[in-house]
Amino acid sequence: MQLQRATVESDSGSGMLWLGLDARDEVLPADAAPEQAEWRPAVEDWYVVADERVAGAVGMVVAPWPEVDGAGRLMFSEQMELVWFREDALLEVVDGWRTIHDQDLRPIRIGDVFWVHGDPVELGGWADMRDVTAESRDAAKVAAFATAAGAVPVEDASELGLVRKEDAATRREPPPPPGSGVTAAL
Repeated sequence: MQLQRATVESDSGSGMLWLGLDARDEVLPADAAPEQAEWRPAVEDWYVVADERVAGAVGMVVAPWPEVDGAGRLMFSEQMELVWFREDALLEVVDGWRTIHDQDLRPIRIGDVFWVHGDPVELGGWADMRDVTAESRDAAKVAAFATAAGAVPVEDASELGLVRKEDAATRREPPPPPGSGVTAAL
């Protein structure tokens, strides 16, 4: 699993937006027909997550589209909001976009993640939407595995195909853990 990134202008300073894609996705040329052109999240887009369900309504957490830090983890701004939609109205909009983008139709589940272009707090304001639940779960797994495994030396990551060889030359080894008795040679 390789998280895809794009360099963009952003307020947080990292300059890397998570593309919501993984290595299995096909990248199409920029001049592809509009119906074939690959979508690319932008800083004005939204990350929308189904957070809770109560009496026929679904609470959705809305946040600006996340960036990716140097370790490949998703970073969210502190600007988040919980908005509520009638479940039937939400499903109608989501399934409409899923149909347009040839995604599977299914009920809304807690934890579902959507890329939304437009006004995320009004269903009528969703100018475009993609279900990125699977990719979001993969990103969460990468973060959890990285936390459990710790930093991987660049040489090992390169040998495993986790870092492009041209990028490996510019990366520095992470410092050793405090108290390990090893002196970092950075």
